[in-house]
Amino acid sequence: MQSVDCSNFCAAFRVKKEWDAEYIYLYIQYFYNMGAFFNFEGKTSGIKNLQLEQAYQAIEIKPISIAVQKKLAKTIRTIDGKMAINRSINQNLEAMAKQLYDYWFMQFDFPNEEGKPYKSSGGEMVWNEKLKREIPKGWEIRPLNSLITVKDGTHESPKQQLEGRYLITSKHLLSSGIDYNTAYYISEEDYIAINKRSQVETNDILFSMIGTIGNKYLVAEKNVNFAIKNMALLKTSKSIHIMYFLWLYLSSWDYKHYEFNAISGSIQKFLSLDAMRNIPVPFNYDIAVAFNKQVSNICQCIINLKEENIQLIKQRNELLPLLMNGQVSVNSDLSVYKKRRGKVPSSILNDVSDI
Repeated sequence: MQSVDCSNFCAAFRVKKEWDAEYIYLYIQYFYNMGAFFNFEGKTSGIKNLQLEQAYQAIEIKPISIAVQKKLAKTIRTIDGKMAINRSINQNLEAMAKQLYDYWFMQFDFPNEEGKPYKSSGGEMVWNEKLKREIPKGWEIRPLNSLITVKDGTHESPKQQLEGRYLITSKHLLSSGIDYNTAYYISEEDYIAINKRSQVETNDILFSMIGTIGNKYLVAEKNVNFAIKNMALLKTSKSIHIMYFLWLYLSSWDYKHYEFNAISGSIQKFLSLDAMRNIPVPFNYDIAVAFNKQVSNICQCIINLKEENIQLIKQRNELLPLLMNGQVSVNSDLSVYKKRRGKVPSSILNDVSDI
């Protein structure tokens, strides 16, 4: 059991016995996604506050049996469960890839010409003053910007819309990936204007420079549908052959040590774009390319699961309003949804058919 106390700007409520808490949560989320809560925002000392009591009094909820409520919640929970499994698998895959990176680039036991571990087999090491440690002879320390183009996302704040393109900011860039559930929409016109400044493409690496500093995301989407704000944008178009090496470097001890000394700001911590461009990378081209090939299967599996979760989020967000307004019943086989909205995961169809 866990105990939670609510303080300023946070409220808690308990549902009545004839209502299912998970269903009510989804219903509130449904109204939030529709933008209904924007009508109940007030300002106090320049800070927006939600007038919670007025909002809940204005929102009508159709009375349905608690059994149906539970079925609706279970349908959505099936999608959430699949996404959680995918995230768990990815955590293990990323741990495997990071362990291999450390073996090659921290312990320097990459395969030598005879296929044996370099350092453990007596490979020559030399002291590097910049890193304050030894690196293999013949290696160099390269600034990140010499290996990959580092740009910045927009600093503009376009008006939030009810639909359109996503605006992904540093707070939406989590350690597990992009949080599309809390990201908001901007208009097509604003999206085009922002992307003229900083175009995001498949296989680019997004990097948070403020707030969640160090969080990163390898863009898996085939058709990029978002603009970015308060992030560094690492363009891989010219360095695709070492993309995974660079992505894993940004989780390494070498990077973390540099970040610790490069972060600025007394109140709001940030990593400047110049600091990002000058990150020192221990580098050997041939070894980096060989490593990239070695981890490509693992990284591609990670990307595939992230792509699947992106589609699941989209299907979940499309299915939620249809369930809430009665267009789709949990007693059906969701054939209407399938025809109108596209493919439904088989796990959902099986779940619903058992109800």
